[in-house]
Amino acid sequence: MCAARRFSSQAFNIASKKKAMDPRPLIAASGPVGGQDPFYAFKGELDDRLNQASGKFQKWKQLLETTNTATSREFKSINRSLCRDVDGIIRELNELERIAIKTVEKQRNKFAYIDDAELGNRKKYVSATRYKVRQMKETMSGPQTSGKIEQDKRLILLGRDKKPRGEAQVNPYQSGNKDFLQRQSEDTKRVFQEQDQVLDVLEGGVGNLNNMAIDIGKELDEQNRLLNEFGEDVDEFNTRFGALGIGMQKLLKTNNNCYLAMICFLSITFGIMLFVYVQG
Repeated sequence: MCAARRFSSQAFNIASKKKAMDPRPLIAASGPVGGQDPFYAFKGELDDRLNQASGKFQKWKQLLETTNTATSREFKSINRSLCRDVDGIIRELNELERIAIKTVEKQRNKFAYIDDAELGNRKKYVSATRYKVRQMKETMSGPQTSGKIEQDKRLILLGRDKKPRGEAQVNPYQSGNKDFLQRQSEDTKRVFQEQDQVLDVLEGGVGNLNNMAIDIGKELDEQNRLLNEFGEDVDEFNTRFGALGIGMQKLLKTNNNCYLAMICFLSITFGIMLFVYVQG
């Protein structure tokens, strides 16, 4: 019982910070727990905040559908206020779940006065409330809402919205989701067409590069063939020149003037032939 009182005191302090001088008891007078359980104090405050947020959410949806969100001050104000309210409800709901449900589950023997049926009802309440809040949050940040806001911004940039800021404005979105989805489909189709054009250009460029690579490969093969033929000619020339050198060495060893004259003649002839070969 002491542990339960400490738990109640801490939870009551948290609840008091959130709602000072609240005349309601921590639990209904007819409840089974008396004044020791903070669940119903949290629950009452959450219900009030959820009702207020639900009213703002309906107004937010109306403004989203009937005004230009880029110029409507009322929409911007409600959007900011509703975001704060939703985030605050989520934080308080998590705190309620931690204090009044998870703590009881972890220390079940210290809270025997909370039976399984009561604990189950609390879990159902937390789940149902969290679902409602998440539905609002997902709608506010969903792709349909983002698309509407971006569309309103484009209308302003294109100069198609000339109405004053404080005046309610009717735009194509008012005709329903069908027109909006049709515009989105047309935009998507146009993007795909542009991508196809880019891919066609890239495909043509790749084909040209492939043809260039093939031509370069053929040219390299031809150059290699010419280099091989030139190498063979050089080898043959070296062989002949070596044989001629050996013959000249033999002739130089003799004193015969005829042989010497013949060597000079052959050397000149060889030089002329080499010059003609190189020029050819």
